[in-house]
Amino acid sequence: MKTFEDYITEAEQLLQSNRPEEALPSFESALKVVPTTLLKMQIGNTVARIRELTGARPEAAAQFLEVLEVPESEAPEIQEQRALSLNNLGRLSLPEDPKTAIGYFDQSIAVYTALSEIDSRFHTHLAHSLMARGEAYYLRKKYWYSKKDYKAALELNRRHAEALDADMEALAHYQLGAIYTDEFNAYDAQSNYQKALDHYQAGAVENPRKYRPLVAACQNNLAVSHLQLEGYDKALTHYQKTLEAYQWLCHEKPETFLPYLAATYSSLGILYADKTNRYSEALLAGQKAIALYENLSETSPDKYRHYLATAYHNCGIYALETPQWKDAASELQKALELRKDLTNREMEAFGADYCVTALNILEFYQRKLEVDKDIQFRSKGLDLLVEMEPVLMSLPESPSTANMKNDFDFFDTYFNGIDAEEIQTLDILEKIRHWDQEIDSTLELDEKGRYQQKILKSLEVFYESFPDNKTLRKPFVLALNNMAWLKLCQGEVRQAQNLLAKGAAMKMDLPALRCNLAHCALLEGNASEALAGYEILYGEKNESNKDFRKVIQEDLIKLNSYKVLPAKVVEELETAGLIKYHS
Repeated sequence: MKTFEDYITEAEQLLQSNRPEEALPSFESALKVVPTTLLKMQIGNTVARIRELTGARPEAAAQFLEVLEVPESEAPEIQEQRALSLNNLGRLSLPEDPKTAIGYFDQSIAVYTALSEIDSRFHTHLAHSLMARGEAYYLRKKYWYSKKDYKAALELNRRHAEALDADMEALAHYQLGAIYTDEFNAYDAQSNYQKALDHYQAGAVENPRKYRPLVAACQNNLAVSHLQLEGYDKALTHYQKTLEAYQWLCHEKPETFLPYLAATYSSLGILYADKTNRYSEALLAGQKAIALYENLSETSPDKYRHYLATAYHNCGIYALETPQWKDAASELQKALELRKDLTNREMEAFGADYCVTALNILEFYQRKLEVDKDIQFRSKGLDLLVEMEPVLMSLPESPSTANMKNDFDFFDTYFNGIDAEEIQTLDILEKIRHWDQEIDSTLELDEKGRYQQKILKSLEVFYESFPDNKTLRKPFVLALNNMAWLKLCQGEVRQAQNLLAKGAAMKMDLPALRCNLAHCALLEGNASEALAGYEILYGEKNESNKDFRKVIQEDLIKLNSYKVLPAKVVEELETAGLIKYHS
């Protein structure tokens, strides 16, 4: 028959051979014949740890609880085993049940506090327990209590240097940095992240595989804290250092660190775009994120496709802000397709994302309509509105949903209200403004005439398709009148009269037409007819709100300078005081 010592010897040999599952029955047998309470607790804690290591967490927790059922004793060795069980129960409760974990840690901390007063080796256990409870408080978002525990651990280490090793001290600072970040206290976050970073960078010199991931995490979090303080240049520097660290790590272990590298490129793109308006650089960073997420999505589509969709979406937004904004369509469309598929699978999780991308595409269609005057984008917009509406209406009510509905209503009105005639009308008006600027910028009559002819030609072509259009009727009459004026300046009265006749036929009585008709009479030598026509115009205003008396005087001076007025007419105009004679 085996003795307690036999079972223990057998179990320890199996453990030393790295065969914990085979050691478990021997330990359990030893528990049945254990001679002392202390040994029972020690073996019970060992059995619980083996159960945990083999994946049996509920059985491990039950075993730790069984250890706590032994009779109370103030003996330090018994209290030590109780604290060990309590700490393990707290750890097993995380992250799912931090409230229960805090209860266990409260008890273990009380035990270790008492033990550390009589034995300094328990300072380390106490410091670690404080940090464990700090983590539990953090998970419950009780940040004040969490900070209190981490600071208590650091203070304990300050008073008793053996309480925390350098790695644990750095971890305490790192966790404090995380808490301060969540509290938007960026100054204190930076201070603690920097202390952690200093240790990890020193460690990375000797052991880069161990410490480089921690260096990268600190650099990333320092970038976030600088963003909170609007220190964008410093944030950029830390993101670039984060990239360097993850690039090195990806060579070592790509399956672990490629997602972090992709996320850093995404963060860098957002910084460039949202904070510094450097959209071209944001686009480059975003495209690198896309390339990485495409690779990750091939191997783990369920995990990374929504990140890929976001990367496409962001690049589309960045592209919209660059001179190459028309290239945004490709990224936005890919984002929409991915988000549509994700929405069909999980409406609650991805419906809002789909709607955001759809609204950005509608904005792109609107811009294409107004810039390129391409009417096909009206039908594309209407189709997308129909597709988007049921998704939008299914979203839960919130301020963001309300904003999206307002944007939807705007685009619905816009795309339903616009038509081909309106688009071409806007196009011609824009071209007229441009050509008018060119006309005003030159003194050469022939050059002015070339641009005026472009205006006339575009209007003539437009009215062939839309003869009843009223919006451009006045610009058309003015264009005919302006061309007639240029012809008068060149002495081509007959052509001017033909142009003015076309304008009059459009049944729009503009004083400027009558003014140029009077000029025609003047150039033909009929001064009295011209003067009578001028007399009627006095008191009326032209398109620039200038009185026609002044307009006529300026016109006559110009016509005289172009040497197109008959000599007799010039004398009569001098007599009437309309021009001053120059020999």
